Amino acid sequence: MSFEINKKDLTKNGIFLILSFVSLTLPITIILNSNNTPNNPSLLSLLFWDIQ
Repeated sequence: MSFEINKKDLTKNGIFLILSFVSLTLPITIILNSNNTPNNPSLLSLLFWDIQ
C-alpha cells in the first residue's frame, strides 16, 4: 500500500516539475525570441531544444 502511495506521489511531483519547468522556460524563450525577429517556428525549435 505504502509503495503505491509513494508511486502516486512521485508521478504527481514529476508532473508538477515538468509543468513548472515549462512555465519557467516559456517566458525565457519568448523574451529571447522577441529580441530576435519573432517567428513561431523558431520559438517551437527553442522549446524542443530545451526539452532535449
